[in-house]
Amino acid sequence: LDREWFYLLPCVDDIIQVCEAAADWPQSCSFQVQIDPKFRIWADEKQFFTVISQLINNGLTFCPKGSEQINIVADNRVGPSREKMHCITISDNGPGIPADEQRKIFEPFYTSRPDGTGLGLAIVRQTVEAHSGFIVVGTSDDLGGARFSVYLPIMEDI
Repeated sequence: LDREWFYLLPCVDDIIQVCEAAADWPQSCSFQVQIDPKFRIWADEKQFFTVISQLINNGLTFCPKGSEQINIVADNRVGPSREKMHCITISDNGPGIPADEQRKIFEPFYTSRPDGTGLGLAIVRQTVEAHSGFIVVGTSDDLGGARFSVYLPIMEDI
């Protein structure tokens, strides 16, 4: 890992710009981003660019055509390990992920998409865990679709 301190909002803004520039990106997709401009994480920025991009693109696949909505929120909260952590949440307005599939989706080669390889979410989980973090899947409170929450340890400024 090539970790450094970086501001998350400019990274997310760049990801959105890349997404929207893609020829097959739907004009109807809207983003809601709630990230404090001063919110920083200690991580490999290139790897997290890939993690967030994968979660956005995966969510988009399941959104209703013509009214796609992706929400991205970053804050600090108590994580699965019961300690305060950074949390980056990407949620969508798709149908969500059935409870019996929520554990399987991170397994290599498991996919519910006809054109999927089953590697995207496996790589996301591996990257997050390499950063001593966790990824949790659930249902979005706001949108009703899938919600992926990436938890990372809060590091002291170095």
